[in-house]
Amino acid sequence: SSIDPANASVTQGDVIDVSADVTNTGDQSGSATVELTIDGSAASSQDVTLNGGETTTVTFTDVDTGGLSSGEHTHAVNADGRSAEGTLTVQAPANVTVSNLDPTDASVTQGDTLDVSADVANAGDQSGSANVTLTIGGDSIDSPNVTVDGGAGTTVTFSGVDTSELSPGNYTHTVSTKGSSVSGTLVVEAAGGGTQTDSGDGPGDGAGD
Repeated sequence: SSIDPANASVTQGDVIDVSADVTNTGDQSGSATVELTIDGSAASSQDVTLNGGETTTVTFTDVDTGGLSSGEHTHAVNADGRSAEGTLTVQAPANVTVSNLDPTDASVTQGDTLDVSADVANAGDQSGSANVTLTIGGDSIDSPNVTVDGGAGTTVTFSGVDTSELSPGNYTHTVSTKGSSVSGTLVVEAAGGGTQTDSGDGPGDGAGD
């Protein structure tokens, strides 16, 4: 008998159809349980009855790969002590995250420009893209789309961020993707040297009247 697919690559969590030809090599009608295993563990089974010399194709549909770790697995179809095997390669989906914000704490004079960077890594096996967004005080400054190969990383730099529109005070600056973020504190000082403070999400009201 043969198995189809003999070699397959899927993204973790995808479903796959596996089929195999089953033949009754005897002269009389007979029944058998046809079992699909992955790494030796039963995944599904079907009972078939065949006339002598008859062949049929047994298909296991929508086999879930969500519980399989990334890497190579052996899938097999077994019946009456005979088996057909293949290799199933499971790849972890792209998982793009950010870390290592630089600077985490910064102080600038209103109107100065600032460079902000963060490391972007893909912990999955497959290439993936994500919008990497810089916000200051909750307002989006820039959001480039970054593609990272599986298992690789890069640094995204937001160069020349203009602070002229920011009132003096304390701000939270954040670099984020859909599933992760890193934040720090940005202090904007008045051009004349005065300072103001606030809760961290926008300009302060000043220390006194």
